[in-house]
Amino acid sequence: MEGYKFKTEQEAINALKQVNDKVNFPEGSVTTSWTSYNFAASNKPSFYYIASDNFTDTILKGKELFEVVYSEN
Repeated sequence: MEGYKFKTEQEAINALKQVNDKVNFPEGSVTTSWTSYNFAASNKPSFYYIASDNFTDTILKGKELFEVVYSEN
């Protein structure tokens, strides 16, 4: 997957805020976030990440290629 990795949840929250602050959602819209962050709990070491997309790539820097391990549960 291509995206942005973060060591802490707060770093992911801050990056998500950077992206969402650039979006002009219509007044009264139920949509309040362009994207979201996820936690790669099964990866060692674990990390938080935001997936890459054309809009997010214009705001965040340091895009990486990485693998997310999903548990069997």
